[in-house]
Amino acid sequence: MLPGAKSRPAARRCPVRTKRWPLRRQRPRSSRSVFALRDLGLSPGELGLALTIGNSGALLGAVLCGRLVGLVGLGRVLVAAKSMSGIAVVVLATAAPTRAVPTLVAATGVMACGITVYNIAQVSLRQAVTPTGMLARMNASVRFAVWGTLPVGATAGGYLASAVGTRPTLWLIAGIGLLSCLPLILTGEVRALRTFPAQPAE
Repeated sequence: MLPGAKSRPAARRCPVRTKRWPLRRQRPRSSRSVFALRDLGLSPGELGLALTIGNSGALLGAVLCGRLVGLVGLGRVLVAAKSMSGIAVVVLATAAPTRAVPTLVAATGVMACGITVYNIAQVSLRQAVTPTGMLARMNASVRFAVWGTLPVGATAGGYLASAVGTRPTLWLIAGIGLLSCLPLILTGEVRALRTFPAQPAE
């Protein structure tokens, strides 16, 4: 346990949720292209165009993150940004061939924006509560735990899509993603955060 983190439940919640999210995130990513090409009938060019436009949501999230924290508080931004990924998968799961491109653009944009805002906020929070001398160790440990789940998530998404179909898989992922927000919502220390705490002494 890092010095100072024991007394900061909000800081502990974010790495746990971040560690689990790539496991879920790779499931929609591994199913999204199959869903768009096979179920929605998009061409590779249409899929690429939709993803290119939609991923501009990441730029929007980067621009707005600091302003949102100042406007509504860090805790609310963390909860809202975490919820956006689940909402994006719900939007994607409702797509129909007649409106496939705009739906895919919207779903990708919401997810990219939410992931970017959440990552900026939670990484900044972790670094704010970690002593300077422990930053490298903390970041290396969290990154190892986070990115280590990516192959598992991708494999699980592909298996589920093959077993039950892509649309049911997306609905399942959406439900899991939204339920995963509950620990943040139910943690009072997270909801009460207005700004980043001062960094602890060495």
